[in-house]
Amino acid sequence: MVIVFRVDSSKYIGMGHVVRCLALAEELRERGVNVFFVCRELPGDRIDFIEQRKFPVLRLSYSEGEIAKLSDSRPWIDGLQQNDLKESLNHMEKLDHVDWIIVDHYGLNKVWEHECRNYVAKIMVIGGLLGREHDCDALLDPNFVGDINNSNILNCRLLCGPQYALVRKEFLRYCGKVIIKPKVNRLIIAMGGGDDRGAILWILNSLRELCSHIAINILLSKVNCNLTAINNWVQNNKAGNIIINIDEPDIAGLMVNADLAIIAGGSTVFEAAALGLPSLVISISYNQKEAVKIWQKVGSVVYMGVFGEVTREEFQLRLQQVIDGYEIRKKMSLLGCRLVDGRGVKKVADFLMNK
Repeated sequence: MVIVFRVDSSKYIGMGHVVRCLALAEELRERGVNVFFVCRELPGDRIDFIEQRKFPVLRLSYSEGEIAKLSDSRPWIDGLQQNDLKESLNHMEKLDHVDWIIVDHYGLNKVWEHECRNYVAKIMVIGGLLGREHDCDALLDPNFVGDINNSNILNCRLLCGPQYALVRKEFLRYCGKVIIKPKVNRLIIAMGGGDDRGAILWILNSLRELCSHIAINILLSKVNCNLTAINNWVQNNKAGNIIINIDEPDIAGLMVNADLAIIAGGSTVFEAAALGLPSLVISISYNQKEAVKIWQKVGSVVYMGVFGEVTREEFQLRLQQVIDGYEIRKKMSLLGCRLVDGRGVKKVADFLMNK
C-alpha cells in the first residue's frame, strides 16, 4: 500500500500541518504502508523535520514569485493550484501507484483534487470542512465546526470531531495524566512552530509581574522570526524562572508536568486537551477563531481571541482568574480529556487500511 501526503510548512504557515501528518504517517509505516511526502521548499520550511524521521520527501521547487507569497489560510487561485498539481504529479508518476493521497493544505481545494483523480485511487482531505469546497473520498476535520450538509462533501466519508484528532504517539501514554493542583507552579507557552507574530514577547511583557513565582517553559521552533528577541528579553529581564525550549523532543513530557498552558489555536489545543492540561488560547490567525470559540463554549479552554485584538488588561485578568481558579482548572481538565482520547491516529489509520 502506498500513501502520499501533500503538506507544506514555513515560517508563516508554521509546522502544525506537518506535525499532525507525521503522527499519522508513523502509525501507517508501522503497519507496513509505504509513505511519501510531497512538500514545497519555502522559507523556514521543516522538510528536515520530516527527513529526520526517515520519510522520503518529494520536493517541489521554491519560487521567488507569487506562489511563495501566498497565505496558506485561503485557497490559491486556480492557475497556481494546477501548476502545483503538475509539479506534484511529476514526482508521483515515478511511483507504481498511489492508494491514497492525503492533502493537508488550506491553499488547495476541489480544483487541485479533481485534477488529481486520474492519478490516485483515493483522496483524503484534512481540516477542510469549514468554508472550502472539495472533491474527495474522505474528509478528516477534528474541529467541531462546519456544515456537514454541504452538498460538495455529501458523497465522501466524514471523520469529524475531536475523537479523530491526530495527536502524536508520545502523548498517548500521558492522556489524562495531568494532576490539577491548588497552586499553579509551572506554565507552558506554546504559540506554534513558525512565526508567532510577536505573540510570545507580548505574553511575556503581560505576565511579567503576575508569574514571577511560576516556572515557565517557552516551546518554539528554530524558524521563529522572534527567537533572538525572545532570548534577549529573558536575559535582559534576568528571568531565571523561564526556560526556552527550541524544537523540544519531549513536548509531551513537559506538558504533562505543567499546571497551565498559554497556546495558539492549532494542533496544540488537542494535545493539551488529551493530557488534561488547562489552557488559555490566543489564536494567531483568523482561520483558527471559529473552532476555538466552540472549545470555549464547551468549557475546555479559556479563549482570549485573536492576537492583536486582545488587550493586556483583559489577558491579565483572565489569566489571574484561571491561576486562582482551582475548580475552574479541574473542570477544564476533565472536559478536555473527555473530548480527546488521544486515539485519533489509530482510528484514521484503521479507516485508511480497511477502506
